[in-house]
Amino acid sequence: MKKIIILCLLIPIYIIGYAQPANDEPCGAIVIPVENTGCEPSVVYSYTGATYSSAIGNTYCIGANVKDVWYKFTVPSNGEAFVAIAVNAGEYQIAVELYKSTSCSALSQVSEAVEGFPCLYSNGYTELSRTYKKLTPGSTGYLRVYQTFPQDPFPNSGSVKICVSNTNGLSDDPCTAGLFPIEEADPLGETCVPFKIFSWSNATLTPAIP
Repeated sequence: MKKIIILCLLIPIYIIGYAQPANDEPCGAIVIPVENTGCEPSVVYSYTGATYSSAIGNTYCIGANVKDVWYKFTVPSNGEAFVAIAVNAGEYQIAVELYKSTSCSALSQVSEAVEGFPCLYSNGYTELSRTYKKLTPGSTGYLRVYQTFPQDPFPNSGSVKICVSNTNGLSDDPCTAGLFPIEEADPLGETCVPFKIFSWSNATLTPAIP
């Protein structure tokens, strides 16, 4: 009987441990590929099973500790990264918060006065995307994803669309191609003037493409 009781007590612990996602902590962050010349958030990333991160306390965006998951990307060579988010209809409101570091165990938030405001929100504000500047090329950007409402208790299930892009490079592969910005129509009917420079330095042959 004692063995059965102990087993029954251990099963919930096993289920809770198993339910935690691999990216529940910064050091398990899942990689988001960096696209080129802009992007639209279309790839869906989950935050189902999120729990409170052990080494990270209160958030910058809403001021409380939250149930979160983590994603990461490599900062492009010019030290700039464009990050955009979107949510499906009916999803809870979420926030995505940017941290910087060369080590997953020693994160620091980006500074609003230097790199850019750390928070992106999905709750109807215009802050669905931002270009972060003056990041260290080749370092890692960490994205902390969490729901903002309802705040008590913090929920831990849902999904968000995220994309990350460089700001000046062309893609070496169709699967990471980004978007060229389309200018609004000129009221006098003039065509757009090409002034932004894109480089194809270090281009390589693309497999399976004639």
